[in-house]
Parts: sequence; C-alpha cells; structure tokens
Amino acid sequence: MAENAVVPSTVEDCANDSAGAEDNSTPRTIRVTKRILTVGLKLKIINDIENGVERSVILKQYKLPQSTLSTIIANKEDIKKRVDDAGYSPQRRKFKKSKYHEIEEQLCKWCKAMSCRSEGESLTNAAIGKKALELASQLGMSDFNANASWIGRFRLRWGLQKTPAAKLAKVKPRTPANPDLIEHWTLTVVPEILSKYDPNDIFIAHETGLFFRCLPESMLPLNGERCLTGRLPKDRLTVMLICNMTGTEKLPLLVVGRYARPKSLKYVQTLPTEYVSNKKVWMLPMFFEEWVKKFDNLMEDSSRRVALFVTPCDSHTHVENLNSVSLVFLPPDINIQPAHQGIIQTLKQNYRRIVLEKYLDRIEQIGPFSKLPISVMDALLWLREAWGAVTPECISNGFKQAGISLPGEETLGCDMNVMDQNTSSDDFYTVFEKLGNFIAMDHLITAESYLHVDSHLVTMGAVTGCEMMVAKRDMRRDVMDDEAEDQDEAPETAPSILEARQSLATLLKFFEHVKGGQESFSLISEMEQFVHKLTTFLAINGHVD
Repeated sequence: MAENAVVPSTVEDCANDSAGAEDNSTPRTIRVTKRILTVGLKLKIINDIENGVERSVILKQYKLPQSTLSTIIANKEDIKKRVDDAGYSPQRRKFKKSKYHEIEEQLCKWCKAMSCRSEGESLTNAAIGKKALELASQLGMSDFNANASWIGRFRLRWGLQKTPAAKLAKVKPRTPANPDLIEHWTLTVVPEILSKYDPNDIFIAHETGLFFRCLPESMLPLNGERCLTGRLPKDRLTVMLICNMTGTEKLPLLVVGRYARPKSLKYVQTLPTEYVSNKKVWMLPMFFEEWVKKFDNLMEDSSRRVALFVTPCDSHTHVENLNSVSLVFLPPDINIQPAHQGIIQTLKQNYRRIVLEKYLDRIEQIGPFSKLPISVMDALLWLREAWGAVTPECISNGFKQAGISLPGEETLGCDMNVMDQNTSSDDFYTVFEKLGNFIAMDHLITAESYLHVDSHLVTMGAVTGCEMMVAKRDMRRDVMDDEAEDQDEAPETAPSILEARQSLATLLKFFEHVKGGQESFSLISEMEQFVHKLTTFLAINGHVD
C-alpha cells in the first residue's frame, strides 16, 4: 500500500459508498496510521499471555493486529530483559539507545542514589544538568549540551518524572499511633499474653525482601528500589523468618522466589529452607495460611500451645480451625515488631558477609575481574547459614526492645551481637573493606549503603486471580518446563555416592594436617555413617546401580 493510501473504514462504508456513487464518486475513507505501543503496554500484554489469557481476547481488548501480537510474543524475553536491565520508563515507546546513552545510564544511577538520600524529594533540573555535564566531561563528550529540552527527554526515557509540588506536600511522616492504643497494648495485651504463655512458646513471623544477587559494585541501580509492581523478580527473594521469644527456636526460613523450579534446584530433593514461588516474588495469603497450618500441626504433635505475633496486612489473613496456634496481630502504626529491632538486620548482615567472602574467594582463584554468579540454591544455602548465625541473645533483645519482655528483664540490643555472629569468619565490615582492595567502587557505595540496599523492598501486594491460580498449582506439583526455569542459572547434577565418599576422605586428610582439628574427626565419622546408611537404604529400594 502506498504512503498516505486510504481505505474504507468498514464493510458497511463500502456498501454506502457504492450506493452513493452517483452523488459522490469519492468513497468515504479513513487514513491508516501506525500505532506505537509503550513499553508498559507491551509488558501488560506479555503478562496477560503468561497468565493464560486467550489471544483473541487480547487482540480485541488492545485493538491489535495479529502480526503485532505475534511480534510481541516472539520478542517477550528480550523485552523483559531490556526493561529489567536498563530500567526503562513504562511510558517509553522505543528501545533505541540515545546518542548519549553512556551519560544517561550513569546519570540515571546517580539520580536514583541521590533520591534515596533526599527522602523522596525530586531532584531539580539544575542538579541533573550539572551532573550530566560533569559525566560528559569525564567521558570526553565535548559536544554534549544539557539544556532543559534534553533533561525533559532524559526524565521521560528513564521514568524520572519530576514530582509535582502538590504531590510532595502529601508525603508526610506516618501519623503517630493513638496513645490510648499504645497504652492498652503495653499495659494490658502484652502482660496478658505473657501470663498465658511461656516465653519459649511466644513466636514471631515476619517477611523481608532481599536482593540476593546484589554485589557492591552493581548496587547503585537497586538502591532504594521498592519494586511496587513486582519488578526485578529474578533478582529478589522474599524471606519470612520465624523464631520464639527466647531465641532458642528458629524455624526454617520460608523463601518466596520467582520460579517454581529454577535450574539450580532441578535435581535437588532436599532444600535448606522452605521454598514457594510466584511471578512477583510476594508473600501471598495462601502461602501464609499453608505455613501457619503446618506450624499448627507441628505444635499439636508436640502438645504445645503457642502465640504467634504477626503484623496486620493483606497477606497475613486470619486462619480458621487452628488447634495449637493463637494468632496475635500487632497494632497498626506502632513500631513494635521485634524483627525490626535488629533481627532482620543481623540476618542480612550475615548473608552479605557470606556473599562477600565467596566473592573474595572467587577473586583469589580466578582474578579481580571475575563476577560471582549466585543461584537460588546458593542463596537458600547461605540464608540458612546466616539464619543459624543469629544468636538467641539478639532475638530475645529484639523482643525486649519491642516491649515484649518479662518484668525486670534488661534490654541489651542486637548491635553488640552483630560483630561476633561467627567467630570463625571476619565480620561484615572487615570483609567489605578487603573487597575494596580488589574492585573499583563508586564513592557513594559504602558498607552501610550495601547492607541496606533492599531495606525498602515491598514483600506483598495485589495479585491477579490468574497469578493466584498459577501459584496454587505450583504448590501442589513440581513444575519443570522451559518457562519455569531461570535462564540465568545452570543445573547441577547430583554427585554419586562414590564421589561423596571420596570427598569425605579428602576432608579427613585435610584435617589430619591441621592442628587442633580433633573435633572434625567425629563430624566426618558421623557423615560417613550417614552415607553408609543412605547407601544401604537406596540399595534395598533399588535406587543404586
């Protein structure tokens, strides 16, 4: 069809035009215009497709030609990857890089980092322009001009629209809770619970978000991210920790990931934590309810009655027919969640210390330019280790700082325990300082900023009915198909029993040449006995060649 060609708008128009040919030889026509879809609309269409919406419904709803929909489906992985990697604005229409993409990419990172420090206030055009010129000078781009027009287009391309003054005025600190509510909780509710339950039988359950693959040199684009719409699902985990008031019981972590069966878990039959999944990596009501029922059965089998403190939110629903667990919802808008009094921070600090230690090991083995690949299985193992290193004193002091303690108990705080979580390893800050000797990091990256990079992540939100159905299906059966796997991970095959025995023999030889390694002999002996029992069991059941 030639440019500016015209065609009848409908079949009826053709008939009407034919009927009126005697009066007007020119048919009534409409001009064909090409529709350019925004990135946000393409993502919405991809989400509908992945949730099982029929193509015919999508074509009708979005008024698309079949060819456009086919192109979007064929390129869906590339579209999602570009958005995740570059952080493009949903209003953006094209993926084509601008002439000054290098400046824009660095400038966007700087804007996000500075926004986190300015408590939500919008950066001025003057500040952005000044930084842009500074970056252009560093990159040797003498022809660059950071005028108002360019800054406006830059904001639009990267989703950094200036917040109107009216909206800024609405951003206020959370209104303090009703003093009467605080007094009632502190003087009536807490003492009543403490009188009914032993401290060992009072538990908390609370979620936190984790950028589990984040390394210091790549943290600036993630700093302050909330992922309100479920962005960056392949880089996030939601972790629910459960422990009792004395810190003597720490239940296995409940971890929410993006994929039901990522490649690193393909051949794994025993997980170090509990694991569920949904596309937005959020804690869903069904996950919480399923876990509470398991916890109730566990307590009932032990003939225990316990209280479980949880924050009131959409994901923490009231669970019916519990026999041994009494759900206690904390009052809203009161900073009395024990997990926030150093427990979560200690867990994350331990996890990031482990990540940095693994990173240093890799640098020593391969070189300073090597990156540390982190799979979901790696993260689950390291989270288990990090959770195990949180001391009972840290947990009990978190309860005390939240006002949940027996009369006369002294509050010491968690900070004193952070430094000695694992005496066999350097503390987090020392390891971070060591890493700085091997890799170049922006001056905005500090140990504290890296530790708190994911402190703003949301762990729950609204989900569609289709997403709920998919998550429920994945809980009931193993999902193993190409779309359910994380393409950034590689599957690992299970070692043979012979290889396991050889590894234990190597460990034994190692400790034979280490002074003071007597304790290791008994541990290795126990593992050898376990492997022998497992071999016998598998042989009886016909699983050993």
